[in-house]
Order: sequence, then structure tokens, then C-alpha cells
Amino acid sequence: RRGDKCAGQSNFACAPLRAYAKPLAKVRALYGSCSVLLATDSQDIVDELHQPHGPLFDFHITFLTFDRTEYAARACEPMPTCQWIEFRRDNLGTDTTDMGFSVAADLHLLRQGDVFVGQFDSAIGRLAWLKMTSRSGVIPPFFHFQDDPLRLHYHPWRRGYA
Repeated sequence: RRGDKCAGQSNFACAPLRAYAKPLAKVRALYGSCSVLLATDSQDIVDELHQPHGPLFDFHITFLTFDRTEYAARACEPMPTCQWIEFRRDNLGTDTTDMGFSVAADLHLLRQGDVFVGQFDSAIGRLAWLKMTSRSGVIPPFFHFQDDPLRLHYHPWRRGYA
């Protein structure tokens, strides 16, 4: 999910969808998987998935269908906290009723995965990986995707940098 961390923040560089193609190809080569369970609150990502010969065209992608228009990043002050779900209704006039349900549904989808490719500096990413661990009873392989060298050494077992 991209959520509020990608909107107008210089300290969070959110990689484009095409950046995930290389780690996903590596996972497929190592584990034989070609299915991707995708959690996103970005309509732009969904639109990119539907493009012919898009960056992940040779993968089978599963994602949930819901209205993502209210989730779009918007400029507000102070960034980024003004966009956090607990402040969106007051700061942006956004109806956040369904946002929690979509997060829970995405986590339920992701728990079915066998390998995690995502970001451990994301609360959703950490929860998804833990739900995968709980479901499978083993620690699933993971690729902590981070294209920002300053945040590359983020350790998944604790809140902070290694």
C-alpha cells in the first residue's frame, strides 16, 4: 500500500511499480512462484497493472477491487501527519469509514502469501509478514524492498535501523 507515506514527502521515496519487477523475478527464480498478491490503496497502481505489457505483465496479480478515490494523496499541512487515517476526516473532509476495512481485507489477502516482497518500515508490511508467519507456522522468506540507501538497513525485527 502506498497510503500517506508517498505524498509530498522527501524522506519517503516510493518506488514505481516497475521497480518491483526485478525482486519479483528473483523470487520466481528462487521459489518458482509467479503469482503476486498485491495490497494497494493507489488507483494509479491498479491503472498501471491494466496497461498492456506493463511492468508486471508476466505475473499473475491478485488484488482487491474497491473504490480507491478517497485514498488518493492530497496536499495538506502539516505533511505527512495531516493525511494519516486518524486525521483525514478532520483535515481533508474524507470519509474514512471504509479505510480500516480495506486495510483488514488487504491483510487477509496478503496472509495467504508464501514469500514477502515489500517494506518492513511500513506497518502494513510488517503486519502482512507476521500474518504470513502465523498462517504458515514458519518464517517466510522475504525481500525488504527499499530503494533509498539511507533506509536500506532497516531491520524487520525492531523499530529502527540496523
